[in-house]
Amino acid sequence: MQEIFCVSDRWEKTHKGAGGAFLEAFLPPGAGNPENLRLFQEQELAAIIGENSSKSRNDIRSHPTFQAYDRYYKTFRKTYHVFLQFQSLVLERKPFPETPPMVRAMFLAEMKTFLLTAVHEMEATSLPVTLDSAAGGEEYCSMGGTARKLKAGDMFMSDSRGIISSILYGPDERTKVTDRTSHALFTVYIPSGVGKKETEEASGLHQ
Repeated sequence: MQEIFCVSDRWEKTHKGAGGAFLEAFLPPGAGNPENLRLFQEQELAAIIGENSSKSRNDIRSHPTFQAYDRYYKTFRKTYHVFLQFQSLVLERKPFPETPPMVRAMFLAEMKTFLLTAVHEMEATSLPVTLDSAAGGEEYCSMGGTARKLKAGDMFMSDSRGIISSILYGPDERTKVTDRTSHALFTVYIPSGVGKKETEEASGLHQ
């Protein structure tokens, strides 16, 4: 059986208490139907909104998982963008973005678990995927075609052909999903401070 996910020695030494997760997913026939997809996302988002209807912005921001990601991002003088997405979609109830089905599933997972997730076209990904820590200066083409140089200490993932994502700069262009993607790889970055309970709530993902 082919190994799907592994970690580097450098990552294990640099990111004590952190973790990573993956989920291989298939889109069932008919699941990409626009009406079925709309109903699914409306039901899932309504449930998430209901669970958080009595909470304030500060209540959400103080959640241990958000706090763990905030600490990571502040190391690089950046802000954890999933909180901004949560504020927009859940607290402010703005329209759900028009994106490929697998990306919509990723957004819903992030809103439910607060865990930073990326999704990749499995057919464009050369397994295994390795979770690593940047020495600084590693380069890849992020989604949209922008060339990126990694910052030292940032977590990133790569396959046998190159980097496919990093925490600070997101997924790459090569393995991006499209409206036609039916076989995908979801990956999660879990910084130190995210509890085991919160991680296990990401159904089907394994630390």
